[in-house]
Amino acid sequence: MISGQTIGIRSAAGITALLLTLTACGGFDEVMEETEQAEFERSEPEESEAGTPGPDAEGTEEEEPAEETPPSESEEEDAESTSEEEDEDGVDESEVVAEGPGELVTFEVEALDWNEDVFDALGEITGHSGADYRAAAGNPSDYGLPADAPDLQGYLTPGEYRFNEGAEPEDLLQAMVNRTYDRLAGIGVTDRDEQHEVVTMASLIEDEAMPEQYPTVAGVIENRAGDGLLQIDTTVRYGLGDLDRVLTNDDRADASNPYNTYQHPGLPPGPITTPSVEALEAAADPEAHGYYYWTKVNPDTNEAKFAADETTHLQNAQEFVEYCEQNPSSDGC
Repeated sequence: MISGQTIGIRSAAGITALLLTLTACGGFDEVMEETEQAEFERSEPEESEAGTPGPDAEGTEEEEPAEETPPSESEEEDAESTSEEEDEDGVDESEVVAEGPGELVTFEVEALDWNEDVFDALGEITGHSGADYRAAAGNPSDYGLPADAPDLQGYLTPGEYRFNEGAEPEDLLQAMVNRTYDRLAGIGVTDRDEQHEVVTMASLIEDEAMPEQYPTVAGVIENRAGDGLLQIDTTVRYGLGDLDRVLTNDDRADASNPYNTYQHPGLPPGPITTPSVEALEAAADPEAHGYYYWTKVNPDTNEAKFAADETTHLQNAQEFVEYCEQNPSSDGC
């Protein structure tokens, strides 16, 4: 969540106290991190002409047209299966994306996956280890990414992949990256540098919002990135390599962390998670508005409110505090 991060406070009373303190000191950007934790969370045969008996066919019975045979149940199922395997972007997920020795296996990447987890999971079902996949991913430019892209995070696009278990890691990773670029091209983003920005922004949207909020949140990120600091705690955690870390003020003040969006303006160097195609679409076409803040006000319904100024933002944050005071058993409080 942009400019509204708390620092691991789970009690409503604690949040209230922090709100009052931070409002007095102007530290509103550290208020609402726990709202982020609640997560704002694919031919008929041509009819032939009837034969007309010729003069030499007298007495010959006229052949009746062959009766059409309806497709069998298995053929219908195969057709449905093929249709379902092709996602909304026209990507045929039934194809074998990487060939090699061994049995065919199926593997699925999901939105919000970290590459480290993907590599480990692949190491469990293939003839290569997680370390083999990490080594294969060591040079992102080998897969067509811009020279300044730090890693393949965000480019192992969500979806189902079929490949032989002995396929080379480089071939499988390239197939995943290619699918990302196919999806970007499908939404009209073809320049490599622009693609990297879109995937990076989409990863923040995926991590910060619910799907119905993606376009609006994309607009907030665009507004904030254009004017300065995004101040998103999850980017700091990604740079530290620990998504569960309760951040301290020292963590947020650490400029040596290139993903620290409290210290470095604009987007981080690269994606922080795996974005869905919906998040990519939102990042490619952010909603135009004047909002600079958002916060969840009801963690049970995921209702969020957006604000153009700090005062309204703090009022929205207070609404969240009051909800939690009235609903202390809520998982999002």
